[in-house]
Amino acid sequence: MNKKTIPQDTIAALGGVGFTLLLTWLIWAMAPLLKDVPHLADSGASWYWWQLPERTTMGIFSAWFFYGLHQLTMWGLIFYAQRRQLQYGHTLHNVNWWALGLNAFFCLLHIAQTHIWYDGLAQHVSIWSALVSVAIMLIWVLLMETPRRGL
Repeated sequence: MNKKTIPQDTIAALGGVGFTLLLTWLIWAMAPLLKDVPHLADSGASWYWWQLPERTTMGIFSAWFFYGLHQLTMWGLIFYAQRRQLQYGHTLHNVNWWALGLNAFFCLLHIAQTHIWYDGLAQHVSIWSALVSVAIMLIWVLLMETPRRGL
């Protein structure tokens, strides 16, 4: 009898989709808990509506601390992976699993931070920064991967 096994990369992809659906459901299910949060009136396209009228010290500290910790862990993993010179393949290395797990942890931490202090980085960061930073990252990855994979 020929048993077929599901490739590890397929399991990881399906797990990622499942986790994303679960996270989306969790955000939706917890949304009513935020209904009483006060907001300022919308003042145009550059206005970030999801911020509190007044800044809070813990809101600012927790958001920037967790953001910095997330950045440091991801850059640390990238540094580790580059030092090990891991080969590309159809399976995930331990460092990939660590990256997925840490990103999942920080997603859950972000939800908790939102429900405790709400603001996040909204008081300090332009609404356009998310779009611009993702665009820059995608372009940077394209530039890095073009010699190996082409456009």
